[in-house]
Amino acid sequence: MERDQESVQEQPQAKENDISEAHSVDMSLNCRQSFIRNVYLTFWLQQIAIYLFAYYSIKTPMLREFEAKQVWVLVLISVFVIVLYCYLFSNKIETRKQINKFIWIFVVTLTQGYVISAFCCIISNKINNGNLFIQYLLFMNGIMILGLYLFTQFYPKDFKIGESFLFCFFFGLIQSAFLIYLYRDDIKFIFISLCLILAYSFYLIYDMKCIVEYKRYSVGKDDYILGVFILNIDVFILPIEFHKYLKDGKK
Repeated sequence: MERDQESVQEQPQAKENDISEAHSVDMSLNCRQSFIRNVYLTFWLQQIAIYLFAYYSIKTPMLREFEAKQVWVLVLISVFVIVLYCYLFSNKIETRKQINKFIWIFVVTLTQGYVISAFCCIISNKINNGNLFIQYLLFMNGIMILGLYLFTQFYPKDFKIGESFLFCFFFGLIQSAFLIYLYRDDIKFIFISLCLILAYSFYLIYDMKCIVEYKRYSVGKDDYILGVFILNIDVFILPIEFHKYLKDGKK
């Protein structure tokens, strides 16, 4: 009888020490805000590294030609990135270990950086003045993600989709007005970049709301690296889920 009581007492403690699963991030307002800020900051730093990779590639003729023409390398690394994400999501313990999570985000950033850089090089070669378009797109998106992080940093209330997107909309207009003032001949590229960035910003806001409030994943307040991985992979998953939702609604 005493052994049974001891085993019952030991179980909760073992569960608390198990880092393969986490408590819900939706614990309190402060926890949610801290998680969101850390995810957006880490995501911004990751995107800056990726954008620098892409910018250097499109500015270097030899690299641009290699990445644009060697499609097999792009396919191979893309498959590796997908397999890597599948492994990390099925083994969340790896993203919760203090040292491992920084190693994994470095590997993901490096491989994903090549994939995005290769697509940028292909667009740069296929479109007239594509080089310029990619530069506008990368610059505006980097500034937008930084602005979104600063908004969550100084906004005292709970995270909401409408207010966050409204900020992104006006912030994007300010960016566009500034760029149009400097480069009046490139209004078409700036406008297209603005539309794409606003759509991507809405995705980042909506997906964060799903992560935090609707609990689509089992994440804790310190799982910001896992949150970054979710933002990266959900851009492909959410459209599929939305399509299933529309398909089920018609039945």
